[in-house]
Amino acid sequence: MAGGRRTSTLGAVVIVATVWAYVGSFTLDVPAAIAVGATLPVLALVGVLIRTPAATHLALFCTLVALGSLFLRVGVSMPGLMAGALVYLLLCRVVPGLAGGASWLRAGILTRGVGWLMALTVVISAIGLVGWYRVLRPDVSEFLLFPEEIPGWLLPLAILGFAALNAAAETAVFRGAMMEALDAAFGPGWASVVMQAAAFGVWHVHGFPKGLVGSVLAFVFGLMLGVIRRRSEGLLAVWITHVFADIVILGILLRLT
Repeated sequence: MAGGRRTSTLGAVVIVATVWAYVGSFTLDVPAAIAVGATLPVLALVGVLIRTPAATHLALFCTLVALGSLFLRVGVSMPGLMAGALVYLLLCRVVPGLAGGASWLRAGILTRGVGWLMALTVVISAIGLVGWYRVLRPDVSEFLLFPEEIPGWLLPLAILGFAALNAAAETAVFRGAMMEALDAAFGPGWASVVMQAAAFGVWHVHGFPKGLVGSVLAFVFGLMLGVIRRRSEGLLAVWITHVFADIVILGILLRLT
């Protein structure tokens, strides 16, 4: 999609509005979040009316992900994101008018240069996360995932499984559907890389890492993942990098349980 014809100015406006409506639907207070989230299906309809597939697909994708999180009552956590993304992918398979919408779902290439970028991103993110936790000592009790009585042999599998699925969900949203639509609006340059990273950072204001410092860390991480996505021309390298970062997060949480 991004490699084809650029969208109109109006189409670009709808795409940007969708990005920030999606972020707002997760980060604002409940009444405002519901009001902002309600604009997502409207933006999808606008995308249809102005004949801009990139805008339509992004707004539909964000609508389904937001609804998945709402009905599963899990906020911004992984199950709602995965449920919405899977419904969207199913619709792209069975609805003729939506065919080709998930063109962002491609593995890409793994080169030596991409590998070095992945390693650098993992190291920087690990240093940032550990430093954030050790210096600020934030209350992260709300993010504790695993009960104390979980068997020791099961814990590594639980950590790896959660990291893999959470990374897949966030990769699909930000470096997949969102970045693909932004590429269609602004071209495959820095604008879409920076904007998806900014959205990722703001989206983490209530996540892990949380708060203003956490959002800045998430922005830098999202920026580096966007560069990896651009260099690798797909999502596999991004997903692998994100998995390792999530393992660091889970390691921090594990110390508290």
